[in-house]
Amino acid sequence: MSATLFFWAAASICYATVLIHIFAGGRVFVRPFMAAEMEPDLKWMAYYSWHIATIVIAVVALGYTVAAIWSEKLDYAIISTGIAFSLVALAIGVAVKAKLPLRTFPVIPLFGLVVLLGLAGVLV
Repeated sequence: MSATLFFWAAASICYATVLIHIFAGGRVFVRPFMAAEMEPDLKWMAYYSWHIATIVIAVVALGYTVAAIWSEKLDYAIISTGIAFSLVALAIGVAVKAKLPLRTFPVIPLFGLVVLLGLAGVLV
């Protein structure tokens, strides 16, 4: 298998995640969260953080896309894999700190797969 195939697979998962994050996430998470009674600064910081996550996932996808198109740009895939790994590690850390089951964080298996695909592409 070629690295290109692994990078396209990782990018596709990320692009799909961005779309789900924007459309389903806005309806399921953002709207109810913004309607909740809480301090406005906390509410708007969470709203801001939600959008940061969308941007970060899109940047990871873009890195894999660049690496898939231009094989000499392997560093883009390495950076994207590092970011994806960091997202998994952060989710695990938050779940452990909050004493929540890991299955409550869909980012763990989703970006775990992205990390595996990225590593496979880098190591091929």
